[in-house]
Amino acid sequence: MYVYRTIRAVNGGSQAWRDARFQSERLRRRATFEVEYGGLLAHQCKGYMWLYRCDRPWLSGYIAKHAGAHTNRVDNTDTFATLDAKLAEQIRCYAQRLLTASGKPVLISRARIGRDLHVLSRLEKQLSKLPLCALALEQACESIEQFHVRRLQWAKAKLEDEQRSVTRSALYRTACIRP
Repeated sequence: MYVYRTIRAVNGGSQAWRDARFQSERLRRRATFEVEYGGLLAHQCKGYMWLYRCDRPWLSGYIAKHAGAHTNRVDNTDTFATLDAKLAEQIRCYAQRLLTASGKPVLISRARIGRDLHVLSRLEKQLSKLPLCALALEQACESIEQFHVRRLQWAKAKLEDEQRSVTRSALYRTACIRP
């Protein structure tokens, strides 16, 4: 308490105190950023947002000066090749599981497979880099007509199991399909 009164008592003391506190914070954030930037991209470093807001000229200059460390990226060809094979196998297995699942059939589509395997954005944005996945999706996904046939077959089997009459309207109603 006494220190703050003394600071306020001096003419311009509170502003000098704020400036000194800002300078020490800036030095600390710069040092932390310099250490982290060696192994991470700029926006992944902890102090990046603070430096971007409060010390942008220094941050821009430092990144421009040391950007060469991040231009030599690892070739992702091998990574995509292994990911492609693994993901294509997951797609085939999941599509087969959907086909053989008990209960009301669901449409096997790229969106459904992507959502359920948690790779939808990858399938939307990087499918050109994943040729095995594209082939697996082409083979696994079904058209609306194929889906309707499968759903109607299921509805017919369900109606026969329940010993109800198999009429056209009952089939469509059970299959939840509009004629």
